[in-house]
Amino acid sequence: MKSPLAGRKVLVVEDDAIIAEAALLLLADLGACAVGPCANVASALAALTEQHIDLALLDVDLHGMRSTAVAMALAERNVPYVAATGHAIAAAMAGAPVIVAKPYTPARLQAALESALAR
Repeated sequence: MKSPLAGRKVLVVEDDAIIAEAALLLLADLGACAVGPCANVASALAALTEQHIDLALLDVDLHGMRSTAVAMALAERNVPYVAATGHAIAAAMAGAPVIVAKPYTPARLQAALESALAR
């Protein structure tokens, strides 16, 4: 069965190279086109202005900096996103439609991304 993520452009905002690579591999397996990974707020915001994005995977904490500005930019563009965090759910991201706790499995990440896309 074809994934609903197939053919979608998914922005990956993640500062951990290993986690980012795992997400990129999963997206490739699902037929999605990954944009990034972006390891900081500035590069994520730049990617949003340079490309059409269908969905985003957004790490809440990027080297100690909250990714709230990226979440707000995604919301302004009506781009669904999954907020990923290894910390307790941050108040700044409490409005995120879909949250996935780290460490996540590929199956949990896929389910979260598909859920966000379906909203």
